[in-house]
Amino acid sequence: MEVKTGQLPNTITTMEEMTEANRSQGTLVFIEADLMVIAVKFLKHRTEDISSINIALQQADFLTVMRLGHNLKGAGASYGFSYLSVLGNHLEQAAQNQQPEAIQQTVRALQTYLDCVELAPI
Repeated sequence: MEVKTGQLPNTITTMEEMTEANRSQGTLVFIEADLMVIAVKFLKHRTEDISSINIALQQADFLTVMRLGHNLKGAGASYGFSYLSVLGNHLEQAAQNQQPEAIQQTVRALQTYLDCVELAPI
């Protein structure tokens, strides 16, 4: 799978930086035309992940949030959505540190990204 994305910072340390990166980079992802259907399904599943994260957070199930964040971190990179990997890392770390507010902020950033991301065939 050949994928090109905008460059994103390797480390984002504040929610302000995360929000700015969300707005300014990584929202246009170029994907080979024959993989477009797979990419759309992948993004749809990330919307389902948001629901799962919210349910887990309501139950203080940080292990589930950590697992979903870890999966997002790896899958995002595999599918060419580097910003999803950044968000997945933030989710994983926030869950590991049992920080519900940070998890909620990251979920909001994830939803914003999913609302804004555009796929373009190459």
